[in-house]
Amino acid sequence: MDIQSVLQQLDQLFAQKRLSEVEPFLDRQLQQAIEEGDAASSLTLMNEMAGFYRSISQSEKSLAAAEDALNAIRQMNLSGTMAHATTLLNAATAYRAAGDLTRALSLYQEAFTIFQELRVDQEYPMAGLMNNMSQVYQALNRHEDAIFCLNRALEILTALSDAQMEIATTHSNLALSLLSMGKIEEARAHLAEAAALFEAGSGPRDAHYGAALAGLAELSYRTGDYAQAVNYYERALSEIRSSFGENDSYQVTKKNLELAKKAWEENKGK
Repeated sequence: MDIQSVLQQLDQLFAQKRLSEVEPFLDRQLQQAIEEGDAASSLTLMNEMAGFYRSISQSEKSLAAAEDALNAIRQMNLSGTMAHATTLLNAATAYRAAGDLTRALSLYQEAFTIFQELRVDQEYPMAGLMNNMSQVYQALNRHEDAIFCLNRALEILTALSDAQMEIATTHSNLALSLLSMGKIEEARAHLAEAAALFEAGSGPRDAHYGAALAGLAELSYRTGDYAQAVNYYERALSEIRSSFGENDSYQVTKKNLELAKKAWEENKGK
């Protein structure tokens, strides 16, 4: 199997927001890889499936694909390799999305150890790990730990070329922790930077742009600008639905929009 061609086709489906075609495409390609006895391509596709199902909030399917990938690593004797670390990262993110933070953190830490042993501390994979691990810490309200991870990710990414969207996502994640700590102006600066980077990108909007808009909405809500909060939440909903469908993040954002609308109505004329 020409796995690079398959991944390019998959990227096209995501870029064109053709989400309904992704699952059958991945199913077909995985079946073909299995029939061809192509274990490496099968592993890659299992990881892709875990990520896709996670993004559309189908946790059971995401975790099943992640465990299939971890089993494949053991069967292929790939322990301690880059493929192992990447699979651990993907599995950890699936468990984080499913709400099993203990399992997620354990898998992230295992991936971290392998990245260190492979000496990729200052490379893109470590930045991705730091960004993802920060979200476990955020969910645990350990925002100082989250900020430590995100600052490390930002340090790595700014030294790399062609990482603008990843830098934007990191700024957006930093803002979330800063907002939770009441550091409004610092959060505002990071959100402004994230939005500027997302909006400057060419081609289809990055899938994480919706999270930055939701962050701007939360900031506006906290500072009493309810009309602006409604505006940002509505834009965030559109971006999230376009990229991931009506997943868990969409539902949370929808509820926040209703709260913002209510606050706006109650404070009109004051």
